[in-house]
Amino acid sequence: MRNFKVKILALLLAFLVWAFVVSSGEQVRKFPEALEVKTFNLSEGLSVANQAEWGEVNVYLSAQDDIFKGILKEELSAYLDLAGINAAGEYELPINITVKKANVRVVRVNPASLKVNLQATTSKELPVKTETIGKLTNNFRLGELQIDPLSVSVSGAESEVKKAVAAMAKLELTGEEEDNIERQVSLIAVDDLGEELPGIIINPDTVALTAPLTKVIDEKVVTIKADLGNTVPKAGYWLEKVEVTPATISLTGTPQALTQIENLKTTAIDIAGIDSNVERTAQLILPEGVTVATGESNQVLVKVSVTQQESSREVFANVETSNLVPNLEVEKISPASLQVEVKGSFETLKDLETSRVKFMLDLTGKKAGTYQFKIDQSMLKVPYPLQVGEFEEQEIEITIIEK
Repeated sequence: MRNFKVKILALLLAFLVWAFVVSSGEQVRKFPEALEVKTFNLSEGLSVANQAEWGEVNVYLSAQDDIFKGILKEELSAYLDLAGINAAGEYELPINITVKKANVRVVRVNPASLKVNLQATTSKELPVKTETIGKLTNNFRLGELQIDPLSVSVSGAESEVKKAVAAMAKLELTGEEEDNIERQVSLIAVDDLGEELPGIIINPDTVALTAPLTKVIDEKVVTIKADLGNTVPKAGYWLEKVEVTPATISLTGTPQALTQIENLKTTAIDIAGIDSNVERTAQLILPEGVTVATGESNQVLVKVSVTQQESSREVFANVETSNLVPNLEVEKISPASLQVEVKGSFETLKDLETSRVKFMLDLTGKKAGTYQFKIDQSMLKVPYPLQVGEFEEQEIEITIIEK
């Protein structure tokens, strides 16, 4: 019967306010944000057991358009007045709304009332547990977390306090931390599933969380590559070998920086136009966040070896004779020269005097007459260090006459 009268009274008041508003010409609109319901005048020794079931309420207001647009959520409050209730039990009470702004009237609240389950207040000690939300950058690692105090006292409705297993402190990391953690963090009571239990009072309601931040330094061994840029040896020479001493190096730095390094380059080494082996000292190019390990040098020795390119050239070699008796002479050689392939370095072939490439034919014991000779590679003479390429045996004809 008591709850029935409360409902009738709430409806009657809402109707009267509605009628007044309609007669005044003001507009009735729903406030866009829902409100959390709080309690006032709760008797000592009693606690609310079902606050988690309430949810939020919607409020309909009457005000001039310009005033309504300026209302802030902080200027409204929804509450249940528990004055005069001194015994545990279940009660249905109207929801009261206060507005801290002039010329604004409350027309309706949805829902208009709530059931309140009041129980005797009980208390107990709970351990403080922590949960970390977010993470640090790859450059830092969180050390052991220290909590002060390690336990707190909680009080509230007997059924809710019985569910509570810990007071939870949630440490939020933004990824911008670079100094040791030193924070006061609010506590919430949670059940065995980690769900928050509202309506439980925690004393103290905050704890101090401290933890050292350690800068993460890793080590990695990478190979070193000499950077020759776009320079090349002298024409006719090719790059035979590039040796770097040492060939590898140990680097230290953040894991993020080290994972991006496969090898390390030197500063550019100029080998333009070289025609002999050279040695150069070069600096290592270190990416940001990376240094050479203790005992290592950021300089290396680079040895560049070059060799002449081997090439070939087709020339005509004359046939020359030797050891002919003095009263004879060679009247005709047919053909007088043969085409041969000469191999060697580009520079040597470029400067070759073709007259120095010749076949030497020994005419010892020959008399006047016409002879057929087979010319093979062994008869060919070439200047050092040139070599004879492929050559097939050929035949020539020589006519010898008396002087």
